Amino acid sequence: MLSEIDGIEVVGEAGNAQSAMSAIDDVNPDMVILETHLQGDMNGVSFLKKLKQDCPARLVLMLTSYPYKQYRKRCVEAGADYFFDKSREFESVAVLLSRLAQGGAAAGPDLNR
Repeated sequence: MLSEIDGIEVVGEAGNAQSAMSAIDDVNPDMVILETHLQGDMNGVSFLKKLKQDCPARLVLMLTSYPYKQYRKRCVEAGADYFFDKSREFESVAVLLSRLAQGGAAAGPDLNR
């Protein structure tokens, strides 16, 4: 679905934190879409903190099945630019990415409350 958006190129996928970090280092994407729960020894919030520490300007969109306020708060505090509940807000991800690809401004994490 995301690769069908004009101006968006999906450059990789990863099944766990270690392969994701390696791929991000190799490809250097403009945005990372990240799940809050990852396979392996690093959770999504820890991974997010590392991403933002390494490259604060990189956009990170958290996409989760755990839309609870405490997860949103932790992710926003860790540097998430966007936070979406994939069970209710998945279509909003495409809208956001389309806006960003067209050079439009989009609100931060509160865009999808």
